[in-house]
Amino acid sequence: MAILEFIATGVGNSDYFTTNSCTGGRIAIGGGLYDATNGSNVTLHSSGNVGSVTSNTPNSQWQIYFTLAGAGVSGDTIHVQEVCIDAPVGNSAPVTQPGAANLVRIG
Repeated sequence: MAILEFIATGVGNSDYFTTNSCTGGRIAIGGGLYDATNGSNVTLHSSGNVGSVTSNTPNSQWQIYFTLAGAGVSGDTIHVQEVCIDAPVGNSAPVTQPGAANLVRIG
C-alpha cells in the first residue's frame, strides 16, 4: 500500500476537480484533500475511482470534486492524498509519476 500526496499552492476561490494517479501499477482505492491554510474553506462534493465509474474496472486514477471558498488574496494550499494498493492478479493499472496537484477550475 502507498499513500501519495500532491500539493497545490496559491489556489483561489472556485469549483475544482483533480485527478491523480497511483504509481507502480497500483490501483487507487481512496482519496481526499485538505486545505492547509484553513480547513473550513473546502467543501468536498464527490470522489471516486475513475476506472470504476467509466469501465467497472478500478484503475490508478482517483478523481475529486470540491469547492474552495474564503481563500485569502494569495490563495490557499491544498493537499490532495490518494491511497494505492497493488493490483490483484488479472487487473493492472497504468503507471504514472506523482507530482504537483493539477486542479481544474470549473466555476
